[in-house]
Formats: sequence, structure tokens, C-alpha cells
Amino acid sequence: MLVVGELINGSRKAISQAITQRDAQTIRKVAREQYQAGAQLLDVNAGTSPDQEIDDLLWLLDVILGELDVPLCIDSPNVYAMEAGLDRAGDRAVMVNSITAQKSRLESFLPLIEAHQSQVVALCMDEGGVPQQAQERYEIAARLVKKLASRGIAPEKIFLDPIVCPVSVDYHAAQVARETLRLIKKHLPQAKTICGLSNISFGLPSRRLLNHNFLSLMLAEGLDAAIIDPTDDALMANLTATQTLMGRDEHCLGYITAHREGKLT
Repeated sequence: MLVVGELINGSRKAISQAITQRDAQTIRKVAREQYQAGAQLLDVNAGTSPDQEIDDLLWLLDVILGELDVPLCIDSPNVYAMEAGLDRAGDRAVMVNSITAQKSRLESFLPLIEAHQSQVVALCMDEGGVPQQAQERYEIAARLVKKLASRGIAPEKIFLDPIVCPVSVDYHAAQVARETLRLIKKHLPQAKTICGLSNISFGLPSRRLLNHNFLSLMLAEGLDAAIIDPTDDALMANLTATQTLMGRDEHCLGYITAHREGKLT
């Protein structure tokens, strides 16, 4: 499974403070720790101060890329910030996060995605918001794949996000996400899938317990990628174990290697 590190996000207090104070040391540390913990991409989000987003995003990118040679997932609903970020990061910006089926947002982002031929996170929502039913979310996913394909974006570059909502708000939320994922994998098998895993536990105690179990459930439905905290050792151990049990780990080599490296906690 593709692991996208979630921690460089301006919605987190420590990151917001580091951005405001231009504390490069903190950003470098968080980036390095995620990469060393197993993140294959780093998500970079500076969108909590819209008036400053472009400047903040470019500063973050400069700090991260000055520290690590790591692929990046640029995270913004602002097409101007996304364009600036893609230009600054160059070939290390491999994923755009995110588009929706909302016409204005989709049409503004399509030229950027087409020009950069980047991977793209596509959220299963449109002008009506996030549908409550899995079938409706799947239908949006199908429209997104068709639209992206018409612009030359290969299905394997499309990461469909079934939308993970907190179970504290709707106790059916996890099941709807799973059902959406199941429909996508059945009817759009060439496309990839991704989710923001920790959304599931927002507002509840012992969040890591919910996150760990939800990851296993989503992997069982065929999840290809997740935006997670890779520094959560138990979560990463759970990922390794689940993939082994699902037959995704030939000869259990990944599991054995993780054990020898002391990563199965």
C-alpha cells in the first residue's frame, strides 16, 4: 500500500505555528521522521490561512525539498496555490490533492493535471456535497474517471477517495466508506483508491484504536493508498501484518524484515 504522510498540515497546531514563525527546523524534523518511518510521499498542506497560502506553501516546499529528495503530494483546493506549488516542486510533485466533481473546481484543475500528468486524488463529492449513500458516491467516482480520461489521464494515475467521515457524526460512516470502496474496486478496477484514514476517529477518545482497526477493514476492501501518520509505530505494524494476512507479502518477507528491524510493536 502507498503510504502518504499526513503530518505537514497547517490544520495541526504545531505545523501552523512553525509556518507562522518560519520555523524550518520543525518542518525538516517532521518531514524527515515521516520519511524514515515509511512514508513514500509527503502530503503538504498550507491552506489554513488562505490569504497567505501561496507564500506559505512555497516556503514549506523549499524547506522540505532542501532536506529530502522525496516525492510530494500537494494538498490544496486553491488552483493558484496548486499551480505555484507544482511549478516550484517540479518533478517531485507527483500527486495533486485534490479535485472533486464540482464543475468549477474540476474545470480549473484539469489543465494543471493534464499539463503535469500527475497522479490525482479525486473526492467522491459534487455540488450537492458528500452523498450519504455509497451508490451515489460511486456514481460520482465514475464521472470523475470518465472526465479525467477525456483529458488523457490514465486510470492508474487516479486515486479515488470514497470520503471518510467521522463515526462520531454518523455511526454508519465507516460502513458507507467501505461500501463505496467495494463498488469502485468492482466497477472501476484500473483506478486506484485512497483515503484520509484518521478522519474516521475525529471527536472520539482513543483515536488510534479506531484508526488501526479501520485501516484493516479498508485494506480488506482493496484500499491502495492512505494518508496516515507513519510515525504511529503500531499503525505501521498493523499495516504490515494485515498485508501479510491478505497475501500481499510474498513469502512473508516484508513481515519478517519488519520483525528483524524491530518494527512490529
